[in-house]
Amino acid sequence: MRLFEKKGIFIKDDNFIVLDASAKHKAEYSIISHAHNDHVYINGCKNIFTTKQTADLIKQSGKVFNPKIVEFDKKYEIDDIEFEFSSSGHVLGSSQLIINDDNRVVCTSDFKLQDSLVEKSAEIQKADVLIIESTFGMPHFSFPKREETYAEMESWIKRRLHENKLVILAGYQIGKAQELTAFVNKHLGISPLVYDSIYSTNKIYENYGVKLGNYIKLEHNLNDSQILIMPPQFITASLLQALHFSSRKKIAAAKATGWSYHGPYDRIFPLSDHADFNQLMRYIDESKPKLVLTTHGYSKELAHSIVHKFKIPAYPLAELAV
Repeated sequence: MRLFEKKGIFIKDDNFIVLDASAKHKAEYSIISHAHNDHVYINGCKNIFTTKQTADLIKQSGKVFNPKIVEFDKKYEIDDIEFEFSSSGHVLGSSQLIINDDNRVVCTSDFKLQDSLVEKSAEIQKADVLIIESTFGMPHFSFPKREETYAEMESWIKRRLHENKLVILAGYQIGKAQELTAFVNKHLGISPLVYDSIYSTNKIYENYGVKLGNYIKLEHNLNDSQILIMPPQFITASLLQALHFSSRKKIAAAKATGWSYHGPYDRIFPLSDHADFNQLMRYIDESKPKLVLTTHGYSKELAHSIVHKFKIPAYPLAELAV
């Protein structure tokens, strides 16, 4: 089976199947692993496969499409090629793709091997050919256990609240913001204010049985809570200053992310919905592939580490077709 990468992962050829297209394409069939924008390009394609949770999250953003809904651990066929889907543990409804052809090909897409307050760990799949994400594909990307990060966050926030500050927590609208909502409820016993788009996404999570606790939609009510959860793209020094004047409180801002970028934040907490380097290597070890293809992020570096540790062939997918 031919596989190649060109703003999406293509199967057989660029007219057949594409996984997680990020630009216009000619493929007859499209598979969307999860609802983050960099993995979603509708393109007028009439044969789109995704989970119901992912479809609901995408439609919330205003995109109009009518996908074919798939479920985990069921078999599907496209032109005699058998497919399965399995949870990737990344965000609500996120999936790994399993192709049963002459070889068993597993595409992890974005995944993590840690349970969080809102998402269970990915299931490691056995593979002959493993296509694995490499967002954090270098050894220095090593995250602490989530419980340790939660404890650090709780301690830091409690100190800021004791100083009578308004605490701003930044997390991506899909996935991270729901984890922060659940965290603030469970660890601090506070109902946070949440930005409008986060409020809508929280409701979708709750529709699928994810327990987040209580939260309040932000709408000219800044003094209704001591904590505000917002998407990071809106957090600027100017906004923080405006929030200071509006609330008449000093501001303490933190971001939950696997990246060390600080920007306008007082604190960064290493909370990621991606696998760190050790989780990537654990997946490969337990998957037992004969060939690994790396994609997204530090693909060359991860491929080198795989060859060195496991003594199996590994290449960046963008550099070859098989």
